Amino acid sequence: MLKNMSDFKEFEAICVRGALRVSRGWYQDGKTVVRKWLAMDAQPEAYSRLQREFALLSKIDLPGVVKPLDLLETDGGRAMLLEDIGGKSLRHMLASNTQLSLEHSLNLAMGLAETLAQLHQQRIVHKAINPDHIIINVASGEFRLIGFGFADELPQSEVAMQPPGAIEGDLTYISPEQTGRMNRRVDYRTDFYSLGITLYELLTGASPFKADDALGMVHCHIAKVPASPHELDPDIPEVLSDMVMKLMAKMADDRYQNAWGLKADLEKCLIPLRHGETIRRFELGLEDFSGQLRLPQRLYGRDKEIDQLSERFNRVKSGERGLLLIAGHPGIGKTALVHESRRLIVEKQGNFIEGKFEQLQRNVPYFAWIQAFKSFLDYLLMESETRLEQWKQIIHASLGRMGRVLTDVIPNLELIIGAQPEVPILGAQEAQNRFNFLFAAFVKALATGEHPLVVFLDDLQWIDAASLNLMQTIMSGDGVPNMLVIGAYRDSEVDDSHPLLVTIETLRKQGCTIEQLMLEKISEQTVNELIADALHHERSETPLLTHLIYSKIGGNPFFLFQTLMTLTQSQAIVFDIEERRWKWKLSVLKEMEIADDVVELMMQKLSKLPQSAQQILQRAACIGARFNVEMLSDVCDKSADAVLADLRSAFEEMLVISSGSEIEFVHDRIQQAAYSLACVDARKATHWRIGKLLLQESSQRIRNEYFFNTVNHLIIGAYSFATSQEKQALAEMTYQAGLKAKASAAFSAAMEYFETGLKLLGEKRWEDRYTETLAYHQEACEAACLCGQYERMRQLTETTHREPIGRQNPYWTKSGPTKPRSGR
Repeated sequence: MLKNMSDFKEFEAICVRGALRVSRGWYQDGKTVVRKWLAMDAQPEAYSRLQREFALLSKIDLPGVVKPLDLLETDGGRAMLLEDIGGKSLRHMLASNTQLSLEHSLNLAMGLAETLAQLHQQRIVHKAINPDHIIINVASGEFRLIGFGFADELPQSEVAMQPPGAIEGDLTYISPEQTGRMNRRVDYRTDFYSLGITLYELLTGASPFKADDALGMVHCHIAKVPASPHELDPDIPEVLSDMVMKLMAKMADDRYQNAWGLKADLEKCLIPLRHGETIRRFELGLEDFSGQLRLPQRLYGRDKEIDQLSERFNRVKSGERGLLLIAGHPGIGKTALVHESRRLIVEKQGNFIEGKFEQLQRNVPYFAWIQAFKSFLDYLLMESETRLEQWKQIIHASLGRMGRVLTDVIPNLELIIGAQPEVPILGAQEAQNRFNFLFAAFVKALATGEHPLVVFLDDLQWIDAASLNLMQTIMSGDGVPNMLVIGAYRDSEVDDSHPLLVTIETLRKQGCTIEQLMLEKISEQTVNELIADALHHERSETPLLTHLIYSKIGGNPFFLFQTLMTLTQSQAIVFDIEERRWKWKLSVLKEMEIADDVVELMMQKLSKLPQSAQQILQRAACIGARFNVEMLSDVCDKSADAVLADLRSAFEEMLVISSGSEIEFVHDRIQQAAYSLACVDARKATHWRIGKLLLQESSQRIRNEYFFNTVNHLIIGAYSFATSQEKQALAEMTYQAGLKAKASAAFSAAMEYFETGLKLLGEKRWEDRYTETLAYHQEACEAACLCGQYERMRQLTETTHREPIGRQNPYWTKSGPTKPRSGR
């Protein structure tokens, strides 16, 4: 609870940066404290970060971490009071050319390593190690680590790519994976990279990287290897220089894996130094071991496919357009392959966006397309005002006065180009042609030779008809140059009659060049490489273990990862502390029953979680593959903190992962398993609650954005939980959803919405709601015709004509029903 601060008397300003002011002063009983103060005009996110930092620090009791004293509210803002050890920041010391001796530097580095080790044991990742956040009292030898505003209590998280200027934290010290451009998850090893850069500055007095702008600094972190400290100053011991460079490795797997291992190596340097002896080189990392299984993040056995993707992108960059399909079984690595190629695309100045079709959202028109372009527009909204204005002009030029056609489908486009005027009402076929033309024009504006556009559409086995039609428009004829569409699908769920393959065949006949990759299981030899790397053994030591596992589950990478984790949790593979290595007994493994189906394995893993975690995941699975914590807390009727606490075991088991402001299931199969765990009635109740919550959303833009989702959730639960009045209201919503789908040329979805509306109107709809029933029938008939379902159209027409004419209504004439004017 915030308290009012009555008598803080500042006597020294430590740091002033925008709305933030850090100062030293007297408080209450005359003791000195440090105040971290935010002005009233600070961003709301900054206030939230300050409160989160105070709450986190209150749980930590470590010698090297600053202790929080109070959280205060002042007339001009909010402040956190921290203990004062009477020191200066390392940044201040470096700026004032205060030279620390080598022994003092090593002592500080050892203390920081120990503090990080203790934090990581508590599953806390600092994520912002830099000289500003290290306070040193040279006289007493004390230090404190501060700056926990970006700290995370989750074992791993994914970072979305943002404009360099929008990346959180000090760009000079962030790790490559924190840039969002590496296809690598952020875990505790990000702190080692930032510590490496800090120690580099401490030893050399200079930053390892220099760049003219933020983008240049990001490039340095990803691709540039700096001169080693020893190269800059031969007096710096080579082995210490090696340690710093190891900390700064681009890939987290190549850094130290444990802060205790780093401390041990630093101590090996300090001992001879204290005895006046020369610090000689030695093998690093002999004490760098961990009893936790950490699976390598790199991709195994797909070098050929990565080269093919890279070559295809190069052709698109030269002006071609392309469609590349990747097929394979669930878990075989289709998504991982594309994500691994993303780094190469971004390095070559390409824009990579992605969307994912979902089984529970198959009725939402353009679901993955909208997801992909919404994320890209969110990225643009973080650009500078100047750059955003340029994008506004570019998009305006491509859409003219017809922008409303797309803002109705992608609501956040309006945040860039502003509110758009109404557009003329057209017939259905003309409206479809207009939509496809404008969407293609919009994409052409985004895809250029300088910045080609790659759109990755995942899980095409669940694609809707409207999305297929849009793909056909973009890829046929002249199409869109400098654009590559990559689609991934499960070949086991797509046969020759599937609409996807029918569309692909049509495109081929039209002369469209389509390339296809069929991903097979990785070989036993590749599996051996993966297992050896995961268990930190030589590859010659693991073939028997590999053969046993491979013979039971084959070469499906996702299944393999999950099986390895299960075997370590069940103590079939154990870490021997004395020998400091992973060990196993083949005789025990041979007797074990290992699930031969990935869904079965996921069900087993989920069933071992605490009951509270299972219930949370079941509800999360109803929301979708990604879910917002606030929404989930409302669905579960718990606080966000309580939900995250319940989910901790799921995070630790790597079933879900933090992704920006959302959480997502690590794989479809996990969501599928969680959804299956809940009984049908419980799922219906959850969907109904989700729909009601979305309906209460205060923002009109967000209500528009999630309109189809809202209707779909409500439909699932309506027949079990809706009152007669609620069903009538939902029927009207489904009618509006049908019109909205029809206006965006999603005729198949429109037909389903109109027919659902008819069911919700009830069995006596012709007697009680004649006008609405007739309108629904007419719209359903037209939609059925437009999507080629002529038999269904005939059935609907016959049903309409069998009804009596003896009612007065605006849609009936002697010649039959007239078409109501609706939609754009």
